[in-house]
Amino acid sequence: MTSERIGHLANSQLTSKTENPRNAFAMRWEDFEKKALSSNDNEEMSGRVWATEQVVMALRAALNETEVDDRGIAGHYYGAVDQIKKKPIIVPIQVSIGDRHLSIARTEFDRLIASQTSLQNEGLHAPMAIMVTLYPVSGALQSYAVQHGQVSLATSSEGYKRYPKLQILSLQEMVRERKVPVLPPRLEDSFVASEATKVINRISLRTIAMEWEEFEQKARQESAQDGIPGWAWAEEQVARILKAVPNESKTGDGGIDVRYYGGKDIVKGMPIVIPVQVKMHGRASSVGRPELQQLQGVQYSLQNQGQHAPMALMVTLYPVSDRLRNYAQQQGEVSLTTVARAQKNYPRLQIISVQEMLQEGKRPVLPPRA
Repeated sequence: MTSERIGHLANSQLTSKTENPRNAFAMRWEDFEKKALSSNDNEEMSGRVWATEQVVMALRAALNETEVDDRGIAGHYYGAVDQIKKKPIIVPIQVSIGDRHLSIARTEFDRLIASQTSLQNEGLHAPMAIMVTLYPVSGALQSYAVQHGQVSLATSSEGYKRYPKLQILSLQEMVRERKVPVLPPRLEDSFVASEATKVINRISLRTIAMEWEEFEQKARQESAQDGIPGWAWAEEQVARILKAVPNESKTGDGGIDVRYYGGKDIVKGMPIVIPVQVKMHGRASSVGRPELQQLQGVQYSLQNQGQHAPMALMVTLYPVSDRLRNYAQQQGEVSLTTVARAQKNYPRLQIISVQEMLQEGKRPVLPPRA
């Protein structure tokens, strides 16, 4: 997919004047179904990719910039500003083109919810999510979606209104019965559209398109095909997830594998630097209090060098014990004041695993980036 085409599709939601997404499927269901399931090598794109693009454009959303997995998200719908949160509404859309409804499992929902949680952890307003399948799903899966309840959103055009937190709709229903998901009003105002463009850029830069099982396998390899050890490869991937900077030196680094650079602390008048230590041991028990204390020593060393390092972060491969988490929590919090987020308290010492970040969408609590 060319960059020009990606840009056109990503911007289509902000400029489209389509009256209703129901009008977007101008073909019979049987024709749509046949094309969606086709795998003709002579075609420009596979049927699944074609159907995914049709869904995103029909909902007047923005197509995901990567054709490969962004936790399975095909695109993001950008709604109007929520008057309560004072932020534009973002709805992740997952498209699953299975041969039968039986191929859609509850784990697909859980992956979608993890992606939604990931957006929220990044400070974005993602109160709901949508899954689109090829065929209608079972009543049990529909009930599972309904059990997630509703969320109240307030927009200038519709006022207060409740929306399902999790929706599932099939292409068969959209094409044949002209059904559409329940969505808040689209982003139309030009000023807000410029803000949404910033959000689009943030989403396009975030996280790595990889499943946990693949990450685990690569991180534990002694050497990759290009000669880079698994632990060194993992450090670079963690830096990408955190949108931080990997350490150029892999030895003699004082225990710092990655540096996260936050914005300027208004009180101190200095940019925030957070040392990140990445421990890709085969077992969670391989990481203990001595490793955390070593990281704290690195943090204090940076402070003694005149840098503003008020907190530290350790990233492990697997979740650590509750005892180790309690030790980190006992280190208390630090108050930081930035232009983007005003005054806020942050944990002085945090520990999080890659497994939690990729499987559950968790993220450490960090100040806004520089």
